[in-house]
Amino acid sequence: MPQIRVAAKALFIKNGKALFVKQQLPTRVAYDLPGGKLEYGETTEEALTREVFEELNIKIKPGKFVGTWWFIRDIDKDQVICITYQCEFPDEEIKLLNNISTEKILETIWVSKEKIDEMLDQIPQPLIKLLQSVF
Repeated sequence: MPQIRVAAKALFIKNGKALFVKQQLPTRVAYDLPGGKLEYGETTEEALTREVFEELNIKIKPGKFVGTWWFIRDIDKDQVICITYQCEFPDEEIKLLNNISTEKILETIWVSKEKIDEMLDQIPQPLIKLLQSVF
């Protein structure tokens, strides 16, 4: 039976581009914001800090809340509610080789607003709506 999960996501905007992680899902490739599911007892800010470190090996401080969006996971049809914070990108290098998360992150990519419009089939529509309201 599908469940509802809660995730914290980081929106990094730098030089007019947003940072996405490119992930290999069981049936397709998808683009998502860095971050992930909350663990029991965590605040969204704690989960965001932990998840971004696990995925990108960078330390961040959550910024201002910018909105929520959601998607349905392909694998189990769970609905994931994403609480999103705009964060300042640290002066650190992303190190995917040190990725300790279980996600299959292929790469990170900085995407312009114009390029997002070309990726509509790879980014959840609710995330696109949030991005349009922010940048």
